[in-house]
Amino acid sequence: MSWNLDSSSGIATNLQHLQDNLLLLQKLVEPLDSTTAIKKKGSTLLSDEKETNEENEQIGQENNLLKPIKKEEETNDYNEEKMWNEEQEDYKQNFEKMVKLKRMEYLKNKKNLQQKRKLIEMKKQQVCGNIKQLWNIGQQYHEKLDNKIMKMNQWQQMINNEIVINTQKMDMLQQLLSKHYDLFSNSFHLCSQSTQNQSHFLELVDHCIQELQNNFVHDFKRTKTKSINFPKNQSEFGNE
Repeated sequence: MSWNLDSSSGIATNLQHLQDNLLLLQKLVEPLDSTTAIKKKGSTLLSDEKETNEENEQIGQENNLLKPIKKEEETNDYNEEKMWNEEQEDYKQNFEKMVKLKRMEYLKNKKNLQQKRKLIEMKKQQVCGNIKQLWNIGQQYHEKLDNKIMKMNQWQQMINNEIVINTQKMDMLQQLLSKHYDLFSNSFHLCSQSTQNQSHFLELVDHCIQELQNNFVHDFKRTKTKSINFPKNQSEFGNE
């Protein structure tokens, strides 16, 4: 390759040649850069892989160390779950037994309560029947007592009427006796004065006595009322 330095056109040509050479050099350098990059990338990948392997190995060792602990934890979890299930099963069985016992006790108490209610109802009916019977007896006794009281009042009224009538009779008899006693006294006084005429005195006395008897009988018949047939004894009155 020749360089032309004589004119401006030669300089331009030279610049063109330089640009072409730079392009050629770039094309030649690019494969070298890519290879270097690949090598760097490969070495980076190798180092990353090594680190990864080391990390995996460390993780594996840690996992190996954690396996017994994890297994123990799993065993403990299993045992705890098993115990919890057993407790739940025992609780369920005990609860079912308790419910069964409570139901049996409830049915027993219900049956006893029904029997007690039946007995109470029977006693109630019996007591009501006795009360009704006693009430009927009391009513009958009350009616009999009312009848006896009514009869006693009637007898009392009749006795009172008889007492009034007898009192009136006694008053009339007393007046009549007083009247005839005065007459007899006057006659006796007159007769005693005329001692000579004794026969006349005796006739007069007989006449006065006869008149006194007649007047007494006449007044007694006039004031006499119908007599009352009283009961012979108290039992006869009570039986009525």
